[in-house]
Amino acid sequence: MFLIGFENLEGGGDLDYNDIVMSLKRGPLPVGGVWTPVNKLYLLNPYIGLVSMIVSVAAVSGIIVKRIKKEQT
Repeated sequence: MFLIGFENLEGGGDLDYNDIVMSLKRGPLPVGGVWTPVNKLYLLNPYIGLVSMIVSVAAVSGIIVKRIKKEQT
């Protein structure tokens, strides 16, 4: 078992390392499993969010650039 502790204060803080504590334990490796159907749309969710964020930033940037150009003329 691995026990890992983190300190949340900059520069070492109070050095108690109990602000975030995680334990990792290696168990037996699985021999078999159960097949579960996967909705493929769920696998795309992170990419859909990334694309929508890029499109939103591009749209807002375009509006800002148009306003700046309009103010300069």
